[in-house]
Amino acid sequence: MEDGKVIENDKPSKLMRNPQSVFYKLRTATQTEGIEKEVEVKEEEKEKEKETDGGE
Repeated sequence: MEDGKVIENDKPSKLMRNPQSVFYKLRTATQTEGIEKEVEVKEEEKEKEKETDGGE
């Protein structure tokens, strides 16, 4: 949907095979954001471990 109009209509599996589809772009962007957040959290955890280990 865009501006209240259907912009594409198909099975998600088919839309994911088309890099030009809006669904593909949204899904890819969401995955990238999720991966970036996961990396950020892991880096923060490593920093906390370093602080904890260094304080003993």
